[in-house]
Amino acid sequence: MADLKPCPFCGEQPKIITRQDECLWSHNVVTWTGVKCWNCNVGFDWPEGAEPDAMTQWNTRAPE
Repeated sequence: MADLKPCPFCGEQPKIITRQDECLWSHNVVTWTGVKCWNCNVGFDWPEGAEPDAMTQWNTRAPE
């Protein structure tokens, strides 16, 4: 599992979350992996198996 960078807004350590939901198109159950900062309520879900994965997306920062 990748190390997560701190939240870009508050600096707290985010958590990895997973959930399952029905796909709107195929009606199959899909697992979503997400990264969320519980301090400032920032985060997102990303479909499992998608490239890049949720941890890579979280750790990608815009150049300063």
